[in-house]
Amino acid sequence: MLKFQTALIAILIMCCVTLVACERTDSMLGPAPNDMTTGDDMSAKNVISFVPTTDVTTASVGEEIEIDVKITDGEGVAGYGAFFVFNTTALKYINTTQGDYLPAGGIWMSPELGDDGNYQVRLTVADSTATGVLARVEVAPDAPEAAIEFSIDEVLFQIPETQLPPEFVSPGAVYLAFSILASSPLGADTNPIAVDGDGTLATLTFEVLEATPGTVHLLEVNLSDANDETLAATLQNSMITVNAPAAP
Repeated sequence: MLKFQTALIAILIMCCVTLVACERTDSMLGPAPNDMTTGDDMSAKNVISFVPTTDVTTASVGEEIEIDVKITDGEGVAGYGAFFVFNTTALKYINTTQGDYLPAGGIWMSPELGDDGNYQVRLTVADSTATGVLARVEVAPDAPEAAIEFSIDEVLFQIPETQLPPEFVSPGAVYLAFSILASSPLGADTNPIAVDGDGTLATLTFEVLEATPGTVHLLEVNLSDANDETLAATLQNSMITVNAPAAP
């Protein structure tokens, strides 16, 4: 059992590569081009697309819209992390739900809007789930130091305009950044189960706040295989613009 718990922690550490981007630095965040390949393998495997599932061109104020993170031609994917930025003046982030691509029972971490109107972290490890401003899961009862925990400030925070490329910035807008991560459960060999093919990694939900263009950017996706090695990924359609028409 301890080997299982230790392996889960190793997967989490691997998945947290994306969270490095969440550290508050003074460097400018660069936009992810609409067609960008990361990793050493420049093949067209593991194509990641940012796709709205609701009509974002005519969304109404107060309407909730959903955006999927899709994967096409996946090959050997056992975990991932993703990093997003959005315009809080026009959009309210609600939550992110895990898609159907990876099997349930592994690790899932995402920020979400709580019932009290404040943001919290949802952390699931195997069959244990914790939510709160600090989400903590004890993966080894006899080793409390092995617990996994995230605070909301680590995974969702404001990004100053000075850290964004000029083409991202709208006058008077405020931007938040957040990260998610996921991994497959462990197989019989104590490695996470790798998945091939097409599917949905995650679905983001936002509420439209104003009749003004609002943007959501998928800035980075990191995929990993069953051996915790980084997989090449091609990122497409990395920016979604939500347009809510003004009331007549």
